[in-house]
Amino acid sequence: MNGQVVSGGTTPSSSDPASLFQFARQAREEGEYGIATAAYRVLLQDSISSTLKERALFRLFNDFQLSRDSTIIGDLDTYSKSPGELGESSQELLGYAYEATEQTSKAESILNDIITTHPGTEFEEDALILLASMKDFDTSAAQVSSAALNQLILKYGSSVDKGMLLSLGARVNTQPRPSSSNLAAQPKPDSTTVLSGTRLENYPDPFNPTTMISYQLPMNGHVTLEVYDVLGRLVTTLVDGYQSAGGHSVQFNADNLASGVYFCRLTASGTELVRKMILMK
Repeated sequence: MNGQVVSGGTTPSSSDPASLFQFARQAREEGEYGIATAAYRVLLQDSISSTLKERALFRLFNDFQLSRDSTIIGDLDTYSKSPGELGESSQELLGYAYEATEQTSKAESILNDIITTHPGTEFEEDALILLASMKDFDTSAAQVSSAALNQLILKYGSSVDKGMLLSLGARVNTQPRPSSSNLAAQPKPDSTTVLSGTRLENYPDPFNPTTMISYQLPMNGHVTLEVYDVLGRLVTTLVDGYQSAGGHSVQFNADNLASGVYFCRLTASGTELVRKMILMK
């Protein structure tokens, strides 16, 4: 891909991965997703470092979320057959991509493959969570989601946050308690969550592509409001600073994100609340 230019610069050689990553990042910032995607493909093909390959893979998946370039699904499918962590990560991202593009049968197939080949691992747990959430944007998958939820409770019920289980439709008797080790979200099932005077809600939901997140603070203090995807990756920080008691609201714009389940986490006054949000495009 040598010879392509972004803002007057020539494409670095694949023998200089740091410069090529920087080049791809700049291309993305300028909206040149095709050029960025091509750079990541070169890194995946030419790099001898498994760490660099996996880094390029996740950047390529981020390009898919931003550009909705369906050819990237083909890349994920190709690398899902690779040995080791590259193949495992590719499988998981491929399942997410299929789910985000509402290719339910393909998502179910790849996620079940993960469950079969990686029992007792975080890959299986993530796959079960993705399957259990599938019903949120494909009602025909309700039975699949229910079966996955039952498996999730049976195998990982003691470690999965109770708020996560509630959001997926489980019947549990204990109140959710957010876990600092699981940022994938600990949502509440109701449209409005109330705990120690703190409230969190969003409208509309499902939404496309914007939703207004509103919250009520019982006292002055430092507030953080963050959005995570279903795999626990931070998407954006909407608020991070001191706010006064009372009502507040902020708009979340998901124009550059793929359809799927996202989680909004509010931390304030010693309380953590998480709410599930559904983006449907």
